[in-house]
Amino acid sequence: MTGEFARPGNHSPRWQELKQGWHLILVCALGIGTGSVLYNYMGSILIRALVEEFHWSRSAAAASFGAVALSSLALPFIGRLIDKMGERRLAAASFVLLGAGYFGMTQITGNILTFYATLLLTMVLGAGSGPVAFARVISRRFSNARGFALALMLCGTSVTPIVMAPLLSHLITLYGWQSGFLVLAGTAIFIGAPLSWFGLPDVARTPANVAGKRDISQTGMSLATALRGRRFWLLAIIVLLTGTAMSGFTTSLVSIFVDRGLDTQAAAAMVSFLAIGVLVGRMGSGYLIDRLWAPLVAAVLFAAASVGALMILFGGGAPGIAIAGILLLGLAQGAEFDLLAYFVSRYFGMKSYGAIYGTITMSFLCSIPIGAVTFGSFRDHFGGFDLGIIVSAVALFAAAALTLLLGKYPVHFTEEANALPAPAPVNEKE
Repeated sequence: MTGEFARPGNHSPRWQELKQGWHLILVCALGIGTGSVLYNYMGSILIRALVEEFHWSRSAAAASFGAVALSSLALPFIGRLIDKMGERRLAAASFVLLGAGYFGMTQITGNILTFYATLLLTMVLGAGSGPVAFARVISRRFSNARGFALALMLCGTSVTPIVMAPLLSHLITLYGWQSGFLVLAGTAIFIGAPLSWFGLPDVARTPANVAGKRDISQTGMSLATALRGRRFWLLAIIVLLTGTAMSGFTTSLVSIFVDRGLDTQAAAAMVSFLAIGVLVGRMGSGYLIDRLWAPLVAAVLFAAASVGALMILFGGGAPGIAIAGILLLGLAQGAEFDLLAYFVSRYFGMKSYGAIYGTITMSFLCSIPIGAVTFGSFRDHFGGFDLGIIVSAVALFAAAALTLLLGKYPVHFTEEANALPAPAPVNEKE
């Protein structure tokens, strides 16, 4: 099994799924990489420029990520629409509206409330360009290689920041903060929207997967049933903890390293190291969760990220230690969305995948302002980010422990049970 993906002549179900569906993975990867998630990576660069321009406090500027959290209220509704209508039209329209919202951001003045409101509107309009739609496409199409396919898709959110972070930093230095939002607008309208319209199939009307198995869209729990089970709430708490820790770092990453003596360009390069870690984490975790018990993989990665945070804290400013710590954080952040998309399909099935995934994603989006404001507040009140880093390390370790409580995969509502180790039947309400 270990060499399945490397042997061209391999006829295993995993290899066949990937071979037949690679074009759809590519479309989804490019689509998700240019969608609303991109702001989570570019936010720290843009916010620093806005703070310098308008002289806002760091905590007030970081609180703008609360707009991203509020936009999550639309996700269950978006998820339900996707479950009923498919993804293509909704995603394409969301990209156009997202781009229009980014263009609107260039018109803000020094009124921070206007900034909050405009960002909120932008994220709501672009909600359909996020992971819910693209993860549903992949989860329906792939079964045996689902984890790796999701990982390949989510690599789009790693590759894009590797290119965009230095580009935005350079353009903002030359032309001002408005240029950063203009680049994001163009990316959404001229790349994301056409890819979604021409590249995504009308999944609601096509077979579930390339293996020719029965349509699995109506197998699994309803949202109401999932809400009554402990696994839903465990996942929501885990996502909240890891999201708080990671968003604290990503929204303040440039400032953390500028405070440690790096110039702005060098600090911005740390965003690229984070993105590299995310890329490796997604690929590695996706490969592993198709073969191992996914909660164990998650627990190891979250514990390693906790160590990475402490390396940054106690590394004495040594570049090598800082980069190693950032890479460990990136590994966990890269696995986070892949694991969530995978967990939802394995523990709850596909019947209400969009609604359940969208609802749990609310927890992640709520964590963004918590982490951002926590780090910004600690910096404003204590003159540094050390306490925020300690809180992040504790949160990541707690998430690692909680992940091990998820238990075995239920198999009575999934068509892919033959591809997994057969656990004992589990009560649906668990």
